[in-house]
Amino acid sequence: MMEYIREHPDDLDQIITENVASPVTINYQIRRGPLGLMLFAATPQTLCYISLPQTIEYGLCELKKLFPASTMVASEKPLPMIDSVLEWMEHPATQLAVPAILVGTAFQIRVWRALADIPLATTISYGQLAHRIGQANAVRAVGGACAANRLAIVVPCHRVIGSDGSLGGYRWGIERKRWLLNHEQGCTDSSGSFSDIEN
Repeated sequence: MMEYIREHPDDLDQIITENVASPVTINYQIRRGPLGLMLFAATPQTLCYISLPQTIEYGLCELKKLFPASTMVASEKPLPMIDSVLEWMEHPATQLAVPAILVGTAFQIRVWRALADIPLATTISYGQLAHRIGQANAVRAVGGACAANRLAIVVPCHRVIGSDGSLGGYRWGIERKRWLLNHEQGCTDSSGSFSDIEN
């Protein structure tokens, strides 16, 4: 069963559960950030999708599957929530906090909420993340939930690494994960980027 949960960054304990099939107008934009082309989607109040897809067509297809009853509208209007994410990617001085909709199973949403609690510039292992949600034996399932994350950057699955210190996996590529971790720790020259990657 899929759940549709709106997170309020000022109080993560306040959630609103709605029907995932509820129709809503979703505005999407294709923007270029430090990691290359990015696909953003948002309702008037909340972000609902951020990806770094191999192709924009693939990202739009996934977005439509995620919100099958919604109307997708390509928007060129300024969207402050998107600008906030891109600005944070350039200068990640504080924990990123923007209103977001999480769509997933109850287990996935528990994992994603725990990911949001990982402090900036720190990492934990998949096993530690499983412990944090009270399911120590669900390490593989936790990894699957990280891979299913549909809000790249905002839900920081890049901060989860292997128990041996290796980077582990990352849906958008290991080099992007390495860049994000280094950049958060202040170890990456701000002039370096993946801007030459054509998604």
